[in-house]
Order: sequence, then structure tokens, then C-alpha cells
Amino acid sequence: FPEELLRLVDIFTPNEIETASLVGFNIDSWDKASEAAHIFLQKGVKQSIIKLGNRGAFLANQKFEQIYPSVPVEAIDTIGAGDAFNGALAVALNEGKTINEAVQWGNAAGAFAATKKGTQTAMPSRSELMVMLG
Repeated sequence: FPEELLRLVDIFTPNEIETASLVGFNIDSWDKASEAAHIFLQKGVKQSIIKLGNRGAFLANQKFEQIYPSVPVEAIDTIGAGDAFNGALAVALNEGKTINEAVQWGNAAGAFAATKKGTQTAMPSRSELMVMLG
């Protein structure tokens, strides 16, 4: 896609397959996630969060980078887990949470969604999300 659009992106949340297609290499380690995230930052993205499924998520911005291990669950259906992640991330940020807290919310929501069959029915309620967060 047009690289000039990346300069307009505040928070970029590709999954590992999307990331690999954009950067041209597989995201098979945290080092590769870091390398890819920094490519996005160099292109103007303000915060890059690479969703890595059952490995968790990786955040990088101009100030720091952080690994967020996944919430351990027995996955049944991962379709919609990325959408759950992004939805919870957006809610947390809208409520004034830090980016660190928001990624944790995203991880928990994605993990919850993976434990259910389907997409809409797999999205966690706030109370279910709070249980996942501990």
C-alpha cells in the first residue's frame, strides 16, 4: 500500500502475516518483530503494535519497545481475535489508559475471543475482559 499513508498512522496494528508481507521477511522472533516495527516507525508510524497470536504482541514507538506475552488459553477459533484485540485497545485508550495498559487489554481480549467459536459471539464483555486481566 502507499507508504505516504503510514505517516498519517498513529497506531499501526498488523498481525504477523500482514507484517511479513509489508516488510518482506517472516516475523519468527522478537528480534524480527522489533526490526519490522522499526521499519514502520521509520516510515512515519507513531506506534507500531505487531500482533503475534499465541506469542503475544510487540509494541515499539520512538521512546521504547516492549514485549507483551500472550494470555495463555486453549484456542478454539482464532478468527476475530485480532478484531477483539483492536477493539479492546481502542476502548482502553479512549478511557485514558496508557499504551501499555491498552496493549494488555488487547492481548486479553484477543485471547478471550480465541476461546470461543465464531466472531461476534466471541467478543468479550467488559466483565469477561476484567476476569482475563486478573
